[in-house]
Amino acid sequence: MTSQLIGLKYEDVTGTEAGRPCEPEPAVGRGRPAPELDELTVARLTGVARQHAAGREPTDAETAAAVTELTEIAGGRGDLLAEVAGLLTGFYRHTAEQARAEAAAHYCIASGADLGLIPQWIELGRRRAAAARRPSGTDPDGREDDQGPSS
Repeated sequence: MTSQLIGLKYEDVTGTEAGRPCEPEPAVGRGRPAPELDELTVARLTGVARQHAAGREPTDAETAAAVTELTEIAGGRGDLLAEVAGLLTGFYRHTAEQARAEAAAHYCIASGADLGLIPQWIELGRRRAAAARRPSGTDPDGREDDQGPSS
């Protein structure tokens, strides 16, 4: 998927780079709003991006409508747009929702997502997806947990 607004291929910003930290830096202590406000904004951005996403290459009019709404909600916070783009991409990779998640990420990128932050959020999205799909009672390697109830 190619973003016509910024001239970058979607794939150009969705790969991880060697040597980069996997965990996104916390938003605390750098003059940013409280983490709770960021979480609410991320949730709102995610909902709006997914609502606009059709799971196919968007038209120019669809992109413009989505970008207008996302830009207003983000209020110049490219880091939050990057978080949404990366988490959606990483979490829904190789699932039936992948095309829709990529369309939503495309809108976030076109709205001013910080491209340098997206890869680390993709990695976190992948880890969250792996954890969500893991059967309960198993560790990350799929082995039985020894933490179960005792008889």
